[in-house]
Amino acid sequence: MPSTTSVVGGPLGKSEESQTFRETWGSREVRAFVVVLLGALGVSLAVSAIAGATPTMAQDRFVVLRTIAGSEPPGLVPVTEEVQTTAGRQHTLLTTDEATNLIILRHSTEPAAASRDDFDALARESEAALEHVAFGRRRQARRAIESILDRAQGAIEALNRESRSARRILNSCLYLVRALDNARDEAAALDQAVECARLVPDMQPSAAEHPPAVRRLFDRAVARIESGPHGSLSVESEPSGCAVFLNGRRLGSTPFSRENLATGEYRVQVECEAGRPGRVHRIVLAAEPRDVMIDSRFDRALRSTDRDLRLEYVDTDEENAHRLGDATAVADIMGANNVLLITAEGESVARVDWIRTSGVVVASVRVAMNSAGAVSESLARGMAELREAHSVDATGETSVAIETWAPPAPRRPQVASNSGAFEPDPNAGAEEDATGSDLAALGWVLGGVGVATYAVAWSLEGVWLHRDGQVDVAEPDDVDYADRVARRDELALPVSLLGATGAVLTTAALPFLLGDGGSAPWHWVVGGVGVAVAAVGIGLWTQDNGCIDPPDCREVSRTVPLAPLLVTTAVPMIAVPILALILGSSEDARPNDLSLVPTLGPEGAGLILGGTL
Repeated sequence: MPSTTSVVGGPLGKSEESQTFRETWGSREVRAFVVVLLGALGVSLAVSAIAGATPTMAQDRFVVLRTIAGSEPPGLVPVTEEVQTTAGRQHTLLTTDEATNLIILRHSTEPAAASRDDFDALARESEAALEHVAFGRRRQARRAIESILDRAQGAIEALNRESRSARRILNSCLYLVRALDNARDEAAALDQAVECARLVPDMQPSAAEHPPAVRRLFDRAVARIESGPHGSLSVESEPSGCAVFLNGRRLGSTPFSRENLATGEYRVQVECEAGRPGRVHRIVLAAEPRDVMIDSRFDRALRSTDRDLRLEYVDTDEENAHRLGDATAVADIMGANNVLLITAEGESVARVDWIRTSGVVVASVRVAMNSAGAVSESLARGMAELREAHSVDATGETSVAIETWAPPAPRRPQVASNSGAFEPDPNAGAEEDATGSDLAALGWVLGGVGVATYAVAWSLEGVWLHRDGQVDVAEPDDVDYADRVARRDELALPVSLLGATGAVLTTAALPFLLGDGGSAPWHWVVGGVGVAVAAVGIGLWTQDNGCIDPPDCREVSRTVPLAPLLVTTAVPMIAVPILALILGSSEDARPNDLSLVPTLGPEGAGLILGGTL
């Protein structure tokens, strides 16, 4: 017979019913499985948010850019700011500061400029440092040299351009080597000599300016670089044959290759036009070879000065030929997949093109512009139509449909990255689809494992029922009665744990399988079945076989795993319509509007988080 206690009694009063309800639902088992139910839904929503944080899954991650052909109309900058503000209320949008910082960390910076005052100050500080070293004023010498090196690090690509200035930087660095050697700190002196070889990679110490001990330390530093872990760098450019500068020193032309470089950061520039320094690509060399591909035309067009990001072209022909490819390349660098590209059409009209990184121009709108910026009413109408993917001319009193801007076949630039060379794929849209397929496959794997876990749990439930039947036919005074009960009850916990695991895995798979969601009849059918199954499980759990006394009900819940297994089986079914509504809700409320962009560069690492939930 079953190991349960039947309780017979009269009807309960209201206070007794209330006490029974509180004690039953306050039991450890009920609380634990309510946590499982809510936890599984939480895991599923978290997975959905993480999926939205993946750049390739972001449905509306935008960056705003403007293009300039020749001179810039005075109203274009205010128009860009107004588009940024309007789009920021509707989409996950990178701010100008965020976009500029990402370009710096992931791609390149504008070349630093050094004035004549900077060169003169370097000369004075170098002479003062030498005097401190010569007279043994170690503390003053160290402060002076560190000040020089800090100044040099900030604009090394500019200060090293002049050989006399580069010699001063190397000399100052070697003065520190000399001071450390005089202090009998040979290890630190050798490390500093390696740093000097990195700062100015093509110069040797002068016998007229440095004693033999310093020159020997420098030679040992070079030998250590060559024999130990060192960096090697290859640089190619489009077009080839351009001058290659490393930390401001011209070391050759593309295609360029150099080995036996000290590990650490280098500033690489490709200069295809004499006198026009290229953008600075900060490359960190380690023991592995580094290959860098730089498109000099793209570098010339990309401008990121004074927290202002834009694309500049010589004339409208160059602009029309390259604006699409360049804009999508910039978005790729930032992890965005949509661009709002703003271009002036004369002094009084600005065109805004919505472009995907796959190269598809979704829609174009023309808005009225004056010297103070966009005409507010025109911009509001134009942006509203653009949001609906309608191409219109909103410069007049009423909007008129127009053709979407059709560019010539774009050439995607080969773009160098600070974390490694890469070439944006012209089939970026197909790549996004492939990534979506991969995530769907991940969903099927999670769901498959969850269903398999359920299958094991229900199989064990069948074994439990079989063993319960063996207990039912036995008598309490039988010799093996206690053993039969123990063999049955040992399955209760595994069944419950497997059911909870199946609930978490299967519910976590739903965001990948439901896609963009949206309400569908079958969602509600599945959810209704889940509610019914959960109701049966809760009913069995709280009142099994007529059990109404709270202590006995708790005893039943410990030994009868069917009720909690029904509840955990219902969890993913109930979650289907809930998640479908969330995933299919308005764009501004989707969890996958969240975007998380990792940034890594010489200055450090970080995360840029944006979106709405």
